Amino acid sequence: MTYTTDDDIAPVTWQPPRALGVILAVVAAAGLVAACFSHRWLITDQLGYSPLQAERCSPDCARISNFQIFETARQLPFNEDRVARAFPVAGAVAFGALLLGAAGLLVAAGIAAANRHPDLPVAPTTISLVGIMLGLISGCVFVGTRPGAPGSVALSWSFWLFGLGAVAGIAATHLLARQIRPRDPDLLHDAMNLDQF
Repeated sequence: MTYTTDDDIAPVTWQPPRALGVILAVVAAAGLVAACFSHRWLITDQLGYSPLQAERCSPDCARISNFQIFETARQLPFNEDRVARAFPVAGAVAFGALLLGAAGLLVAAGIAAANRHPDLPVAPTTISLVGIMLGLISGCVFVGTRPGAPGSVALSWSFWLFGLGAVAGIAATHLLARQIRPRDPDLLHDAMNLDQF
């Protein structure tokens, strides 16, 4: 969106407030981290699943790795009781990718809050976007390959928090990428210096 007041004046591009990108990035990162460490992505009557492990609280809480669940189910005689190998692998990838995306968001938010424009080899917004996109894909594979009979394992609030955090993180990444990119050099600086001729 551009606004001009006179034909002799260059168009001025409207920029969203810096605080909007910073706040959105912090909220998205908090949501992604909270989702990663919550055992409420998937729930059954007795278990709650996180991307790394399942938790059973009846009455004392005990945790078991998703890889152990896969190995235990692999020994079962009936194929319908087995767990896809993609389930623990995708959960682990989602966990790491989402934490990477959250870290990239926080670094980018810090740079934007300090009003800096560093010329980095890889921008933190690029790291956050790659992490979030990889986390979205692997998180959906994790949920899609959940163990148990159809209808026995339900989605819970952590999965929806993961989805909202990912969408907010993508939006924040785009806002911050515009705010922290290196400034373009002024090609006309010193153009009229007679010593140059």
